[in-house]
Amino acid sequence: MMMFRSRPMMSGPLRGGKAVQAAALLFSLDGIPLLVNGQQIGTSTHPCMTTSIFQWNLSIRSLDRNGLFPYYQKLIALKKELPALRSGRREEIPIHGRKAAFAFRRWEAGLNVFSVMNMSETPVPVDLTLPLEACGLDSGRLYYLTDMLGGGL
Repeated sequence: MMMFRSRPMMSGPLRGGKAVQAAALLFSLDGIPLLVNGQQIGTSTHPCMTTSIFQWNLSIRSLDRNGLFPYYQKLIALKKELPALRSGRREEIPIHGRKAAFAFRRWEAGLNVFSVMNMSETPVPVDLTLPLEACGLDSGRLYYLTDMLGGGL
């Protein structure tokens, strides 16, 4: 089970951008994403505590002070919508000169999904070469990539 509650040199739960990055990575990798009780709302309590995180008379969405619940809904929808994110096919794409960034592609039935993750604290430009031949794409054509989470090109 992958649980992104903390990372080396940092105590406590992931918050803000790091929680979003960890969630995107979890849902874009192979397998079934597993969340612990409260992770989808960014709770700061331990998942095995005896006090309930959720309250019977309140919705999970109403307890989300970090705005993560709609983001997890989007990730779940993409995992359902894109067969490539459910296939066992994954290949790393080398990123030139950036150790904090990680890229890979997932594919199924002619659909390629490229994931590029920036694991640093700040934005970084990346230079990568997509494996056009392996993707069945013509190197003489122009292609546009769509940001499936943000909606941009």
